[in-house]
Amino acid sequence: MLTILDGRSAITEPTLKERVGALIESRAGLRRGQIEIGEDEGGIVLSGVVRRYYDRQVALKCAQHVIGVRRVVDRITVQDSAATDSGHWRRASRSGE
Repeated sequence: MLTILDGRSAITEPTLKERVGALIESRAGLRRGQIEIGEDEGGIVLSGVVRRYYDRQVALKCAQHVIGVRRVVDRITVQDSAATDSGHWRRASRSGE
């Protein structure tokens, strides 16, 4: 949080990192800590592991739409769905069996 003193009272503003985190959590439905958010000179660095490509895309779009973000560095990894689906990928039989 950033505190601004205007003579009479203190106004607390969320930091760029906090605003990005709040938007990602509300729109992407990702848990806090699933995606790590870092700041780098007006840029945001997103890293972590998500289950779906869609989750990655939503997180990136959210970060890009926060006022004050000049660039987004993508270090998000998508889990290999073939390794995590445990048997959901089955080869189709040519004979129709």
